[in-house]
Amino acid sequence: MPSFDARLRLPGQTKIPVSVVVDISDERLKFTSGERSIGDWPLDQVSVVSLPDGFHLKVEGEEIVLNVSDPNAFFGYLQNGKKVKSEAVRSNLDTVSDRT
Repeated sequence: MPSFDARLRLPGQTKIPVSVVVDISDERLKFTSGERSIGDWPLDQVSVVSLPDGFHLKVEGEEIVLNVSDPNAFFGYLQNGKKVKSEAVRSNLDTVSDRT
């Protein structure tokens, strides 16, 4: 099960982001913070776009921004697994990496 350390925030949020662990397994995307579950969605219902300020995920009509500790591995897993609706643009990964 691939697991990624990340920071989670809402678009335009200026407060300190929440530290989360992102687990991708059993066709699901799961976010936890400590012992608390933050979210759990089927991968086929998640849309991901890579922008300069992080990965923007859209699920259930909501948007969140995720800054992953290893954005290249995260992007690679999403692209190779093709389990989410990924519109990530590789050229943006360098700017994402600089902020994690």
